[in-house]
Amino acid sequence: MSVRFDAKSYDSWFDSPWGRYAFSIEADLVEKALGSLEDRNILDVGSGTGRFTIALRQQSAAVFECDMDIEMLRAASKKSCAARIACDAAALPFADRSFDITLANTLLEFVADSEIVLEELLRVTRRGGVVAIGALNPHSPWGIAHRREIYEQPWRGATLRNPRNLEKLIEPYGKVAIRSALFSPGYLRWAQPLATSLEHLGSMLSPRHGAFMVATIEVP
Repeated sequence: MSVRFDAKSYDSWFDSPWGRYAFSIEADLVEKALGSLEDRNILDVGSGTGRFTIALRQQSAAVFECDMDIEMLRAASKKSCAARIACDAAALPFADRSFDITLANTLLEFVADSEIVLEELLRVTRRGGVVAIGALNPHSPWGIAHRREIYEQPWRGATLRNPRNLEKLIEPYGKVAIRSALFSPGYLRWAQPLATSLEHLGSMLSPRHGAFMVATIEVP
């Protein structure tokens, strides 16, 4: 059974101090992982309230949203005019090879069958395209600091994978690269002026232990 979040509470997190900081780091990592987005069409699977769609559209990308939660899509519709549809990630209503890039941010943790969803993501992505998986790392400073919280509702039932387990899950599908960012354990008011230095230091000393990972698969 998949994990469900309340759309209003989920969206309000992005406006909290930690949410604003974390999202800026996460969006930057996604954009770096995807490279140039000009003239590329993207499917954002499990798009939620559309925060990542807006960030990608600012890079001249054509983004199509899909999510199975109607309330999430309603919240997204108030933010942008992107095309969107309600659907299950395990049965995407798109033809084979329809998109240059297929993105699934913090989705695989919360679905009933990750393998089926992965197969769907690859099916709708063109040969030579990219499937990008955003995932939360329980072995990061954030994961360790929030160990108890991430095993309570609504997180209970989610499957959080460390970098190696994420790699093992997706490596059968193509050439894989994993990046991570967000090395802070949470919002530290005193540390925010040092945020750039903290990210740089984390990426040098422990590049796979950020709280947010992006794994890319080059579709053969």
